[in-house]
Amino acid sequence: MTSTDSSAEFQAALWEAGEQFGVHLDVSTQVAIAGTLARIGHHRVSPSDVRDAFVESGLARPSNAFANDVLSRVKGMLPPPSIRDVLLDYRHFVIDALSAEFGGHTKANEERLRNNLRTYLPKHGFAEARTGKGRTDIAIPPPEDAVIEVKVWTSRREYEDGLEELRRYINTHRPKQAYMVVFGDREPLPAIVDDHTQAIAEERQLEELVVPVIVVPFEVDAPSKAGRAQRRRARGGR
Repeated sequence: MTSTDSSAEFQAALWEAGEQFGVHLDVSTQVAIAGTLARIGHHRVSPSDVRDAFVESGLARPSNAFANDVLSRVKGMLPPPSIRDVLLDYRHFVIDALSAEFGGHTKANEERLRNNLRTYLPKHGFAEARTGKGRTDIAIPPPEDAVIEVKVWTSRREYEDGLEELRRYINTHRPKQAYMVVFGDREPLPAIVDDHTQAIAEERQLEELVVPVIVVPFEVDAPSKAGRAQRRRARGGR
C-alpha cells in the first residue's frame, strides 16, 4: 500500500540480522521472504509478520528478537513515511479492523472517525495532531505542516462543499500539505470512485496545493455475516 518498494532493504536486513543471530538463508529464500514483507508495507509489517513469512517459506519460526532486529534495521535504512503513505496504510488498516463497527453507520459517526484517524497519526511518526478550524479537521504542526479534511460521504454536493472549505483554509493558513479523507460504505459506494479498490479518488488542485482525496469504504456486513447472507441467498432465502 505504500509507495516505496522496500524489498532490497528487507533482504539486506535479513542478511545482517542473520549474521548476528545465526539465521542463515540462501539468496532465493531471502528474496522470497523480503518480497512477502515488502508487500505488507514497511510501515505496517510486524514481528509476527516476519516470523510468519519464515513459516510460509517452509522454515522454522525465528525468535522475536530476530524479527525485531530485522524491522529495526529496515527502519534505519528507509526514510520516514510521508503523510500520504500513512493515510493509505490507515485506509488498509481501518477497513479491515473497523468495518464491523462503522459499516453502514458512517453518517452518525463522523466525529468518532475523525478522532480515530487523529490518534492513529502520532503512533506512526507524526507529532500530536490537533483539531483544526472545524469539528472534522485535523491539523499536523510543522515540520509537516498539514491539514486533513475528514468527511463522511453523503452526496457529491456535500463533497464539493468540503473541498471548498479546504480551499478556503489553504488560502488563509497556507499549510505545506493538504489531504481529504472521505469515509463511506462499500455498498453503496461513494460516487467519486469507480470500485472499492480505488484508494485515491482524485488529486484536486486547491490554491497552490495538489490535494489527494483518499476514500475509505467500509464493508457493510462483517465478513461472517456477509458469508451467512450469501449462503442464505444461495439457498433461495431460507
